Amino acid sequence: MMDNTSTSQLLAIGSGIILSVVSYILIDYFGPIIENKIKPTKEILYSEANGKVLEIGSGNGSTFKYLKFENISTLISIEPNPFMFNELEKQSLKYIRVEAKEKKEKEGLNDNENDIDNDEMKNKINGNGDFKDDINSNRIKILSKTIEMAISDKDIDYLSFDTVICNLVLCSIKDEREILHDIIRLLKPGGKFLFIEHIASDKNHWRIFQHLINPFWSLIGDNCKLTKKTDKLIKSIKGWEKVSISKINTPLPLNFIQGKAIKEL
Repeated sequence: MMDNTSTSQLLAIGSGIILSVVSYILIDYFGPIIENKIKPTKEILYSEANGKVLEIGSGNGSTFKYLKFENISTLISIEPNPFMFNELEKQSLKYIRVEAKEKKEKEGLNDNENDIDNDEMKNKINGNGDFKDDINSNRIKILSKTIEMAISDKDIDYLSFDTVICNLVLCSIKDEREILHDIIRLLKPGGKFLFIEHIASDKNHWRIFQHLINPFWSLIGDNCKLTKKTDKLIKSIKGWEKVSISKINTPLPLNFIQGKAIKEL
C-alpha cells in the first residue's frame, strides 16, 4: 500500500504530464495555426481604431502592428502583468521611433544623420536613456496596473475614449461583466469596442473536452478560461447601440469570435 507521500508524488507527476500535453496541444501545435487564421481578422478589425484609444491587457504589444497610428491621437496601453512589461515597452519604442522617422522624412531631414541608430535604441530600451519618459509623454502611454486601478488613480477618465480594444483578454478576467460596464463608461457616446475572444464551443463533445482540460489550461494560460460565453455576455450588457459578432474559422477545440460594439449616442 502506498503512503500519502508516494500518492502525492504520483499525482504531481501525473498533473505535470497532463499540463505538458495540454500545453503542447493548445500552444505549440494549435498556436501557430490559430494565429495564422486570426491574423487577417486582426488586420481588418484593429485598423478601425481611431482617436483616443485604450487597449486593455496589451500583453507584449502584439496588436500594435495592426493599428493605423496616423488615425490615433493617443494610445493608452494597460498591462498589469509585470513579466510582459519589458517587451511591451520595446514595442512602444519601436512605434515611437517609426513615428519620429516619418516626421523627419516629411520635414526633409537626412535619415542617416538624424534618426536614432540601433545601439542608441538598445540603450534607451535597456533604461540607459530617456526614451522611457518619451513613451509616457508621446502618443503611447503604458500603465502597469489593472483597469480598476487606472480608473481609481484617475489615469483614465470616463467618457474620454473613441476606441477600446480587448484582444484575448476577457477570457482571463474573473469579473468580465464589470469590466464591460467599465468599457461602456470609458467610451464616448458613439465610441466603439473592438474585440477578439475565444468562447465555449457550441458542440457538445468539444464543450465537454473544454471543461475537462480547463483547470489545466488555466494554470498555464494566466487564468484563461476555455468555457466562457463572452459573446452572449457582451450582447447582454446595456448601453450598446449595436453589437456585431461573428465567428472566426479556426481549428477546434478553441472557438474564436471577433466583434464590434458601438456605444449609444
